Amino acid sequence: MFAIVKYLINKRKGKNICINNPILFDASCNGLQHLSALTRELNTAIQTNLVSLPNSINLPNDFYNFAAKIVQKEINGCENEI
Repeated sequence: MFAIVKYLINKRKGKNICINNPILFDASCNGLQHLSALTRELNTAIQTNLVSLPNSINLPNDFYNFAAKIVQKEINGCENEI
């Protein structure tokens, strides 16, 4: 939270800063599984290993790779402010 406040203050002053805080989450047992179950969002439920598709191999999915692709797609669609 402190990093966000620091960013917003500097943004108002017209300064660009780099925030190096890591973003940590456990994709195999967290709120994403609960949200996908509550919203019945099948793709997220599959990616967080909450459900599996019939006839699929029994290997856990890699939610980090799934999320990274979504984030990269959003970054590619944004203008670079730095």
